[in-house]
Amino acid sequence: MRPSTYREERRRMKSGTAGLVQYIALAICILQAACGGGGDSGTAAAQYACCIGGCPSTTIVPPVSFSALSTPMLCATTTEDQVLILGDYTISTDAWGVFGNDTKASFVDCVQGSIIGASVQTGVAVHFTWDFGSRTGPIWSSGNGVKAYPEISYTPAGKPLTPIAFADLGQVTMQHDVTASATGDYNIAYDLFADAQPAIKSAKWPHDAEIMIKFSETWCTGPVIDTVTIGGNEYHVTVNIDNWKYIVFSSTKQLLKSSIRLKDFTDYLVAKGQLPSVYYLSSIEFGSEVVDGAGSVAINSFSVTQ
Repeated sequence: MRPSTYREERRRMKSGTAGLVQYIALAICILQAACGGGGDSGTAAAQYACCIGGCPSTTIVPPVSFSALSTPMLCATTTEDQVLILGDYTISTDAWGVFGNDTKASFVDCVQGSIIGASVQTGVAVHFTWDFGSRTGPIWSSGNGVKAYPEISYTPAGKPLTPIAFADLGQVTMQHDVTASATGDYNIAYDLFADAQPAIKSAKWPHDAEIMIKFSETWCTGPVIDTVTIGGNEYHVTVNIDNWKYIVFSSTKQLLKSSIRLKDFTDYLVAKGQLPSVYYLSSIEFGSEVVDGAGSVAINSFSVTQ
């Protein structure tokens, strides 16, 4: 759940230089895919090479087959978040990019979930569905950009994460297993906030830094300043600075089922001088940034271990 200042600042940054680079790269991607991609007859693999996640689909795709979950589906049709608290995890519709003239438009953003584990919780299973229409619809009257980030936040015992010093991240590991099907632009990504001083996420804005780790996306994040292999997986690294430092690790292949050690990423950022070693991790979130179109994501399992 984002404060109003987040909506305003993040939207401004996303629609600025970084957003322009993103959509120029996307246009190139679509042209390449139309010509058969990277020599693989326009297959998903060829499209992935140009888009780091495949070009956005414009055809109707079948929804993900959902297994039964314990909670009813909660849907937002306004900017007011729908929230589920499931043990150590909080699930939110988080339509942070919908405001102003957009609120008069029709959209649907839904979440549902279940606790994994009997006597001891070992994670959550979550379903996301959305329909934000096409970019010709009224929701786009106030500009392009991410409209929502339906997400899972790691909130131990139902409370905001106590900030963790980079030096103490130790064996903090995040695991996900995802199935997705959608039209339009969307991604699957972790969203992490970091600060020079320990700060509960909800009590501070803006944070000093935002770190996204993207495992699938239909647009190209840029400009790429480095390529690094972490945990056996290759990532392109992007850094943009506005009112806070915005760092993106974009996997060069889809990683819909993976386990990552968070300290490997912060160690890289410290070694490269992108963030100080004395910073704190303020939040851990996982979800899908949605720009347009309709889709569904089944997070078959998600967990954070310390």
